[in-house]
Parts: sequence; structure tokens; C-alpha cells
Amino acid sequence: MTRARRARKPLASHTARYIAAAASLAAAQIHVVMAPVHAEEWPASGVFFALLGVLQALWGVAVLRWSGPLLLGAGAAANVATLALWGLSRVVGMPFGPHAGVPEAVGTTGLVAAGLEVVLLAAVSAALVWRTTEPEPGAVAMGVAAVAVLGATFATAVAVAEADNHGHAESGGHGDSGHSDEGHHGNGDGGADSAATPSGGQPSGSPDAESPEEEVPEGHEGHDHEH
Repeated sequence: MTRARRARKPLASHTARYIAAAASLAAAQIHVVMAPVHAEEWPASGVFFALLGVLQALWGVAVLRWSGPLLLGAGAAANVATLALWGLSRVVGMPFGPHAGVPEAVGTTGLVAAGLEVVLLAAVSAALVWRTTEPEPGAVAMGVAAVAVLGATFATAVAVAEADNHGHAESGGHGDSGHSDEGHHGNGDGGADSAATPSGGQPSGSPDAESPEEEVPEGHEGHDHEH
């Protein structure tokens, strides 16, 4: 009788756990993909993203096998902390690091990762409340769907990360070559251009004729990556 009761001990919903695992694995892949991007700005941030991705991946695999409340609660708490940290970095900026106090831009990759973590929290809550002793119909189909969602999310994360890197490369490739060429144009003939200026005008090489330097918008400081 005791063995029968143990065999029929209520377990957390398989469907809810599959959804939580898929969300955790997808968020893990996004964080791992974005780790090199953050490492370029601050190595410690890249390490954090890589470790976070590894932990989320391990939890996602573990929750497919075990359904204990301790494991589910630990995953929920970790993702609540991650969401709080993400929100803090977007509202007031991180309190430490090279861009302390500067809010980061809200980008597509960050929103996708945050959305996956919200889905994870909802699924964990359902798994903790909804417990069953019977096999759930459609659990296998849900597992297949979770894998499909995982693959689509990974492809999206890679595409967004590549677009972000391409944007950084383009912004870094534009220099002041046009301005410098204009400042030196025509000066190779011993000042012939300055002699041809109209009466009362200023020579093209005078300081007042130079274009003002572009001002960097306050609060950006080049810290505009999406995640």
C-alpha cells in the first residue's frame, strides 16, 4: 500500500515543466550569444552573461527530469533576480562598471530574453500548483513544440546579435575624412585659394570656417547595445 502511494505521488505538471525548460534553454542561448558583445565593452559583463546562460541551460535540462519544489523555486528566484537586474539597467543604469548610472537602450534581444523569463515564471507557478498522478495527454507533443520554439528563438537571437555587431562595425567605420579633406583642399599651391576669396570674406583655412565638431548626445556615451 505504501509503495502504491509512493508510486502515485503527485508530480508537477509535465506540460508546465516542458514550457519552463524550453523558455530557460532559449533564454540561456540568447545570453550565451550576447556574451561576446558585452565582453567587448566590459569583460566582467561578458563573463556574467556566459555564466547566466550556462546556469539557465543546466536548470532547463534538470527540470525535464526532476520536479521537486526546491528546484522549481530556485529557478524562479534566479530568474526574478535576472529580470530585476535587467529592469534596473534600463531604468537607472547599473550602479557599477564602465557605464555606471547610464541607462542602457531597450532592444529586441533584451525584450525577447525578458519575455522568456516571464514565461518561465508563469510555467513554474503552474507546475507548483498543478500537480497530477496521471500521464498528461499531449505532453510529448508539448515537448516537440518546445524544441521547435527553442530553435526559432535561437535563430532569432543569432540574427539580432549579428545585426547588432554589424551596426557597431558601420558606426566605427565612419571617420572625419570628409572634414579633414575639406580643411586641406587647395592648400598645396601656396595659399592660392585663400588669395581668391571675396573681399571681406575669410580664407577657407581660417579657424572660423571650420565646421563645429559633432556633439555627443548627453547620456549615450556610446553605450547603446541592445541587450
